[in-house]
Amino acid sequence: MQRELKWLRAGFQFLGAVAPNVTGRIALNLFLTPRKRPISAKAQQTMQQADQITVAHGSRQLAVYIWDNEGPTVLLVHGWESNASGMRGFVRVLHQQGFRVVAFDGPAHGRSTGKQTNFIDYSGAIETVIKAVGPVQAVIAHSFGAAAALFTLSREPSLGVERVVSIGAPSRLQEMVDIWTAFVGMTRSSVAEMRRKLVDRVGLPLEGIAVATAVSQLTIPGLIIHDQADTVVPYTHAEAIHSQWRTSTLVTTQGLDHRGPLQDREVLRQVAAFLAEPLLVG
Repeated sequence: MQRELKWLRAGFQFLGAVAPNVTGRIALNLFLTPRKRPISAKAQQTMQQADQITVAHGSRQLAVYIWDNEGPTVLLVHGWESNASGMRGFVRVLHQQGFRVVAFDGPAHGRSTGKQTNFIDYSGAIETVIKAVGPVQAVIAHSFGAAAALFTLSREPSLGVERVVSIGAPSRLQEMVDIWTAFVGMTRSSVAEMRRKLVDRVGLPLEGIAVATAVSQLTIPGLIIHDQADTVVPYTHAEAIHSQWRTSTLVTTQGLDHRGPLQDREVLRQVAAFLAEPLLVG
């Protein structure tokens, strides 16, 4: 991995100096193409217990997993370069409480079709799945998926979701781009070209995709969970989202990093308790 990263950075530095336009195009395609991750045997056991269907999302097919039950539906939304199995920690505890649990592989992730996706596409996929399997009472989402879920629900209150759990969500797409381009060592001119092409692709200026601004429209209860020492999405992102989301509660974890909360017993307990609370009326 370190050797591959070293060569990638060297390549971006060299090509960026002589052909920033080409470098920007290559970088964008790489940025929008998630790597497929294998599913462990233990995770497969949980996934095989679900009913599996496909839902059309434009010209592509989304793989959807349903652990049926009599209670309200909870939708699980995974992060970038993960898949539905990454959210499996919530399945058992919620199913035992009587919830119907639904998860899906995002566009170009897991068993879903497609090679590339982006924030707006991912947001649209969440809306597609909610409409296909709904009504959905609650959404639990992680990282990139959490940002997309919050953005979607802020814009589409008619979807009827009553509460949300956001875990390790980034607050702005622009900062996600900054983190990634710095990580691969792109030159300033190449980054500018990549940004321009990304705006053309998603159809919105990057400044317009700000989760921390969008959540100010949310009036439903929210639980924000973020680790103090998250090495992928800094804790300041959670603070920014919480400061604008008036009906949210911020829970700070210690020593779990970015993905640890998805399997942590105390986090699972807190999430289950949050979803089981009766909604206040009036």
